[in-house]
Amino acid sequence: MDKLINILKNILQENNYIKINEMIKEFQNFVWLNDDFNDNDIYADVFINLAYDLDYYESNSEFRKESSSYYGNERLRKEIVEALKKIEILKVK
Repeated sequence: MDKLINILKNILQENNYIKINEMIKEFQNFVWLNDDFNDNDIYADVFINLAYDLDYYESNSEFRKESSSYYGNERLRKEIVEALKKIEILKVK
C-alpha cells in the first residue's frame, strides 16, 4: 500500500506529463497485475476504482476533445487527492 501511496503523491508533485503517464502506468500495473495486491485488502476498492478512472486521463488537450470521458490535469489531481483522503479515513477505522 505504501508504494501505491508514494506513486500517487509523486504524481501530484510532478509537472512533466511524460513522467506522470509513466507513474500512472506503474500504479495501474501494480493494482492490476501484482499478486500481492488482492481484493481482501481494505484499501483495494479505492485503488482499483482509481486505477480504472486513470484510464481516462489525457494530458493532451487536443486528444481530450475526442471524448467527453477524457479529463486533464485538474481532474487528475482531484481524483488522486480524493483517493488519498479515502485511504486516510480507512487507516483511522
